[in-house]
Amino acid sequence: MTEKDKIPEKGNMTEEDNNEIFWQLLDYFYDENRYKFNDKSKTDEQNNEEFMKYCNDTYPLLKHLNVFRMYCTKFVCLDLVKYANETQKKYVGWLEHTVYCSPDDDDEEGIALEKQSEDNLRKFYDENRKLTKT
Repeated sequence: MTEKDKIPEKGNMTEEDNNEIFWQLLDYFYDENRYKFNDKSKTDEQNNEEFMKYCNDTYPLLKHLNVFRMYCTKFVCLDLVKYANETQKKYVGWLEHTVYCSPDDDDEEGIALEKQSEDNLRKFYDENRKLTKT
């Protein structure tokens, strides 16, 4: 583990620490590669081991958060809101509500609002991530 991979003790995290974790969470949220660990010639255990190795190597700051799941993003969504600063919460705050209460299939207004929120988050990510990459 490099110095950069070390997580400060809870309560000793700086705004910069939170920001780094937030951006790694968002990178993970949009990472299409995490869906590629479903090789039918391997056992579920082998696929899961490869998936976890990929995640641990790619997202070292997230190891302690227990968010690595092949298909479930519930924990990622909740942690995105938790680690977001006030500006970032404008783009990810809706995720917390969605985790617990997605719109019904016949709720056209709710579905449209969720889609708009998704589009806004993706735009925010695309425009701002390149500025924060180290």
